[in-house]
Amino acid sequence: MVLLGPQVDPLPPGALAEPPRGGMRALTKSNIIRHGTAGWTRLAYFPRRPAPAPSDAQIASREPMRFARKQYFAENPDNIAIWNEQHPVDYFCEAVKRWIAGHSPASSCLYAHDEESAITVTASATASLNTMILRFTPSDNYALWGIAIIRSRYEIVTPTWIMLRYIHATTTLNEQTHLDCRLRPGVYHYRFAAAEITGRLGPFSTDVFDTIL
Repeated sequence: MVLLGPQVDPLPPGALAEPPRGGMRALTKSNIIRHGTAGWTRLAYFPRRPAPAPSDAQIASREPMRFARKQYFAENPDNIAIWNEQHPVDYFCEAVKRWIAGHSPASSCLYAHDEESAITVTASATASLNTMILRFTPSDNYALWGIAIIRSRYEIVTPTWIMLRYIHATTTLNEQTHLDCRLRPGVYHYRFAAAEITGRLGPFSTDVFDTIL
């Protein structure tokens, strides 16, 4: 509690409506009490509750939107106009819907393809300090615009949409690197798939894994 101005009387019982908790403290407008022309005389600080860690489903849903946001601003105005005029769902939500349906986000809402891409990915995983170093190389780069990375604590036999952790934007045949950071000790498994600008998603790579000590 911080007291400002001429009135320094203590807060009445029950002024702090929430029990103290850990974390940083923050002010909201409702915590500031105005007393006529004297101005703001008392400030009640309430603890900020730490935000819960995102669930696997939240991560897997947000990642296509993050990837689409990066691609959206590289689109030409004509294509953006087509999205706005022809499609009932915007560029970003459609990216999530396509991923959940087993496809890649697509650049065009008029000519998106659902069949499987022929691009394969070879990959490796190397553990470091709280970090997994992921290296992967696509077999082709025609229409390529990203590599989807899925992760599990167990061997990935059947890939599912909820395993998505990152879509690495790339258009080249060069080996790419992604760092999966802030990992707790344990075994982590990964598989990779090529995402085409046309909406095709390639077959997932073989399972690669390593152990964070």
